[in-house]
Amino acid sequence: MNISSVSSSLNQVSNSLTNSSGTGNGLASKPATQSFGQIVSQKLEEANIALRQTVAVRDKLIDAYKQIANMQI
Repeated sequence: MNISSVSSSLNQVSNSLTNSSGTGNGLASKPATQSFGQIVSQKLEEANIALRQTVAVRDKLIDAYKQIANMQI
């Protein structure tokens, strides 16, 4: 998961909210291109990747800390 994809998703949501704010009931007038389940499934895959990357970085930081702690001064 990268920053540009998150930014793009936030921009899409923002544009959708801005466009739908003029309607009386707050619902968008055009039909959704993806179902809710598809969107959730896609975001879960992205979250899984982000979590794995975060865990990998954490593990590297812990290894570096242990190496520094074991150095003799």
